[in-house]
Amino acid sequence: MSRPILLPVPNAPSDADLISRAAEGDRFGVELIFRRHAGYLLGITTRLLADRAAAEAVVEGTFLAGLRQLPALREAASVRSWLARIAIQLARRRLRWAWWLRWLRPRDRGGDATLSGFAALDLRPDDRVALALVDQVLQRARPEKRVAWMLFRVEGFALDEVAAACNCSPATAWRRIADIDLLVDDPASRRTRSP
Repeated sequence: MSRPILLPVPNAPSDADLISRAAEGDRFGVELIFRRHAGYLLGITTRLLADRAAAEAVVEGTFLAGLRQLPALREAASVRSWLARIAIQLARRRLRWAWWLRWLRPRDRGGDATLSGFAALDLRPDDRVALALVDQVLQRARPEKRVAWMLFRVEGFALDEVAAACNCSPATAWRRIADIDLLVDDPASRRTRSP
């Protein structure tokens, strides 16, 4: 699949300008918002869901929901974080649904975009095995714990950003992260505990 080459736009309008244009129904403003932020959202959701096709569906849903909620956006300059919160909420919903379906279809395989799959090609074999074990822990983890851990440890969100994205307090977000950390760091507990 070939990807279009996106050339930088000289004197590109700000996000605030694009939001006001999109709110007025300007299709060019909507398209520029999409082009500017879709890659970022696809990266986050692909790593959260470990499934590229599901992540693409979430990004599409994010922009559809975002366009419907455009009048609710208070600070047009923060459109990237606003869209990221919508995408994370949609990914959380999808993860919760998949987690419940796992009990109905226990032989369902993991996703196609695992952490070990994202790793650099020259990664040492020991490190690749460690990432595969982390993938196993994350696959079994409850969705709210998986999302908090991925946002904090992989995406590099600050704890307050994780709490806001997960609709919980920072203490709860930290507890969710620590629960996964415990399983990732202690191989013996991985076999006996369910995240």
